[in-house]
Amino acid sequence: MIFSRLSTLKWIMLVLSLSQLSQAEILASVNYFQFSKDEQVNAGVNAETRVTSYDLSLQFIMGQSFLVGATHMTQATASSNVRGHRESTAPNIGLLVGPFLLEGGSISKSTEKVNLNEANEWRDGTGYYGSICILDRVSSWMIIGFQFTFLNIEYKKYFDGITETSDQKKNVSVLSPSLRLSVLF
Repeated sequence: MIFSRLSTLKWIMLVLSLSQLSQAEILASVNYFQFSKDEQVNAGVNAETRVTSYDLSLQFIMGQSFLVGATHMTQATASSNVRGHRESTAPNIGLLVGPFLLEGGSISKSTEKVNLNEANEWRDGTGYYGSICILDRVSSWMIIGFQFTFLNIEYKKYFDGITETSDQKKNVSVLSPSLRLSVLF
């Protein structure tokens, strides 16, 4: 865990140094979305599920309309007896067209734990994502927006707590809205 944080810090330092050399602006963004679902089955058993997702993005804006960067996506699911967690990392490219931001990329790393109380998880996830965002510039350094993101991941390995197998596969497709807060450097 410490090594991944050091690696992340090195990437951030590299991005900051390259932005000064290329005269590009840096766009740091946070997306957030949460919803709850309450189901009543057979007039007595209630099941409440809460899904929370957030994304962290760091991108260069070059030529006032072309973006290159990376996104880290996290989704947490909590119900009355099960808590799950999915993390994905993707390099991305984007294009600013008026108030719209179109971006996407291939997911290079993803893991999913269906239940955080158990050791099993899905590994070696690859796929792609695409998003469209409607942006509004609040000030010279802050942008807010509303974004729709489509995510498609195929997991190729399953770890049951003891053994990792490649004979099971899982495909996940998600379409989710989110609020986006971006800061320009």
